[in-house]
Amino acid sequence: SRRGGNGPWVGLRVKDYGPGVLREHREKIFEPCFSSKKNGIGLGLFICRKIAQRHQGFIEVLPSKSGAVFQVLLPAVNRS
Repeated sequence: SRRGGNGPWVGLRVKDYGPGVLREHREKIFEPCFSSKKNGIGLGLFICRKIAQRHQGFIEVLPSKSGAVFQVLLPAVNRS
């Protein structure tokens, strides 16, 4: 599993109702300087992935029939 570890996870899903993410772009969208937008610089999702990774988590795009769905999973922290 990409998640690794056995502990609990905390997740967040974000969905929009735009055109979605093309299947052929799903592997590329987290790479630096990749953008499907005319004036995009391609750093937003790259930076989001780096932030998640620094917290031992990850971000992924999920299949959706409409719009785009992104999921962020981070390891849960017990502060008791």
